Amino acid sequence: MPVPGVLVKDTARGRLGKAIAWDGDTGMVTLVPPDGDGQQWETDAFRPANERAGQP
Repeated sequence: MPVPGVLVKDTARGRLGKAIAWDGDTGMVTLVPPDGDGQQWETDAFRPANERAGQP
């Protein structure tokens, strides 16, 4: 579960976002663009921004 303010990679969309909320019941994280300017979106397919695909 990402902490608010942490950069996260939305692996479904291939976008970076800053976590602003986490819903533990659904597993969804709410993201905004890294600069905070733009529309928020939700995803359940994510990983830490500094983690490469395929890392454990």
